[in-house]
Amino acid sequence: MTKKEKNSQLEELNNRLKYLQADFENMRKYFEKEKEQIIKTSNKELMGKLLEVLDDFDSAVEKNKDEGLRMIYEKITKILGKSGLIPIKAVGEKFNPYEHEALAVEGAGDIVISEMQKGYKLNGVVIRPSKVKLGGESDEQRKSNRD
Repeated sequence: MTKKEKNSQLEELNNRLKYLQADFENMRKYFEKEKEQIIKTSNKELMGKLLEVLDDFDSAVEKNKDEGLRMIYEKITKILGKSGLIPIKAVGEKFNPYEHEALAVEGAGDIVISEMQKGYKLNGVVIRPSKVKLGGESDEQRKSNRD
């Protein structure tokens, strides 16, 4: 085998090694990202069950106007918030099918005018969309009103 052939073979092996290293690094990053996602959403089932209790608590606070209940409710929502659970903004927002579920429509608008059930995200992932009523002006109506 000539020196040129050896160098060519060595270069080919070196390139294959670089590709294998890059593939290994890509797989490592993929699995790291997958692991982070699993950790972020590992409480999803538990949070989903707690949302039922949170809804009942929210309703009780609204009906009773009891200061003690309100304080407990705020403490619970603060603890859940630190765990990554945040409510989805709905009323006054433009309808977003990824975060809102339209149960009723009033007129041709695409603005959320009321919320029938709060929606929540867990670490940025929607675990329950907001159940909403749409109304207001449509995009076309807003454009024609501006002109």
